[in-house]
Amino acid sequence: MPDLQECIDEYAAEVEYTAHATKFLQLDRWTGDNPLLLLADAAGTTTGQAYFSQVKPSVETFQTKFLDTGRISSFSELADLDQQSPALTEIFEAQRKRRVLITGADTFAEIDAEDDLDRLQQWAEDADPTDYSEERFGRIRGVGLRTFQYLRMIAGIDTVKPDIQVQRFIKELSETTDTPHLDASTDQAVLDSCQWISDKTDYRMIELDQIAWWYFADATGRHAAETLNE
Repeated sequence: MPDLQECIDEYAAEVEYTAHATKFLQLDRWTGDNPLLLLADAAGTTTGQAYFSQVKPSVETFQTKFLDTGRISSFSELADLDQQSPALTEIFEAQRKRRVLITGADTFAEIDAEDDLDRLQQWAEDADPTDYSEERFGRIRGVGLRTFQYLRMIAGIDTVKPDIQVQRFIKELSETTDTPHLDASTDQAVLDSCQWISDKTDYRMIELDQIAWWYFADATGRHAAETLNE
């Protein structure tokens, strides 16, 4: 059977994974380091819509109408918004998205820290995905492990969002290497598998995430990501 490190090296050779991972770790994505935009980005993903064609445009509209205008400038102000506000429902039609956005803002506003970015990053650093549904953000109705991990990841944490691309990655690695520690049967199993791989190889968690996403994403998704900042 192929060595696990060498097997992943073959996938990694197809991807500029270090540069992609750095964008997450340094908050150098299109959302920048605005904690309100980061939360909105995560909330926008909760219904499983296509990211580049549906989620991102909605979050950009939220940015234009609420953040750029100065209408909302803090978690506290966002938490005071009515979830049924016409201006908000026009952007985020799904109740789940609005609930995660507003309740999440209220949750993070309560964290004792210097500013909202520090509050978000402090939460992201301390949050435990193995017991996420009992955690302050994870217990919000509509937040699953993928949303939980995505928010941690875009807040700069070295971790993985166990989405379909990462699931496929772990499944292929399991079949190729016949490693009993690799399991793609559930999101939590995928996350645990990635942690095990990171402990046994030269790859960080966020690098594994980016290798998987760029290798297994469809051509449309890759093109949208490649042209994101043009």
